[in-house]
Amino acid sequence: MYALKPYFRFWSILLFLSILLASLTPFMIRFPQYDRVEYTDINENIFLSATNSTYNIELPEEVYQVDIRQLVTNGSKVDITSFNSSTTFFKMLNITEIDDIPISIESQFDRWNQWESWNITISRVDSDVSVFLDIRIGKLTQILVDYAPLQNFGVFGIVFAGIGLYWFVSSEREYRKRLGNDERFENTISPMKIASLIIIAGLLFAPSAISLYQSQTMTELNESVEKKSVNLSLNSTHPSLSVNLGDISNEDAIEAHAKITMSTGQNASFIVQLEDYESVVRYQIQYQELVSEQSWHLHIGNITRFSSVTVERLDQDVDVLIEVAIYLTVRTTKQNPMILAILAVFGSIPLVYAMMNSHRFDNEVT
Repeated sequence: MYALKPYFRFWSILLFLSILLASLTPFMIRFPQYDRVEYTDINENIFLSATNSTYNIELPEEVYQVDIRQLVTNGSKVDITSFNSSTTFFKMLNITEIDDIPISIESQFDRWNQWESWNITISRVDSDVSVFLDIRIGKLTQILVDYAPLQNFGVFGIVFAGIGLYWFVSSEREYRKRLGNDERFENTISPMKIASLIIIAGLLFAPSAISLYQSQTMTELNESVEKKSVNLSLNSTHPSLSVNLGDISNEDAIEAHAKITMSTGQNASFIVQLEDYESVVRYQIQYQELVSEQSWHLHIGNITRFSSVTVERLDQDVDVLIEVAIYLTVRTTKQNPMILAILAVFGSIPLVYAMMNSHRFDNEVT
């Protein structure tokens, strides 16, 4: 027993920490995700002149979204047009810079079930222009992955807990041999009783360990949606109408964006304007007898800087259904600190008692 004397405190602490680590095992089980989206970044400097007035980005069928993250010219203007085989569904006119407001252009079809080729063209307006482009292309694809689980460190907790428990079992046997039938064995704390106290303490502390792990690696993202649907009738009396985006500020939001959906049942052209305190971003939209499934969508990041969206007719009366969906993403963790604190307090009682007896064993048992 003397050879084991200095190690009771060490093995007690090791067993306790191993139980905490082992309790994380179910929450550390992760499988490689099957993802159908791949991203390709394009960073190019282009020059558009009278002889080479357009830059065409040819997209394969699998591409469903293009994010224009940055577009900077030398001061001259360019137009951005997106079109498929049947129609031009997106125009952004007289642009000199896209920087802090990324623009997302989405294809006009069911991206998961229907494929359709579409292109994006950048063209000069009235003078030669040099353009820097930073574009991300989202492509749907099928990726074969290995479904073997990723490394799980909780398994090491199970292993070390088993080793620690084996050590206490061995110490218990030696302790029994030394005391024999001595009645002191029944009236004192034995190694296995210490191990039992540590296991109880570890189980009571486990919820706190799980909560701490989840708050750092498995934070839950909650998304709230606020939608506004308005039917606008644009005519000579009211050529333009605005929809107020309302107060969407949220200090806890880590992301705030909006998706504007517009549809009309007739051939029509109109302008969409997003208004803020600094500038007005204009989009010219063209329709050709669109139905609800073919509605035009515009995804805008950093929506918190905009106060309203305005729709303006171009050449004829038009009825437009506009829906503005505002998405706020908030990072939250679900936990009850009061319950965790109570469990930790109860868990500290057997832990302290076990450590006191481990200290006694290290100093008194020979």
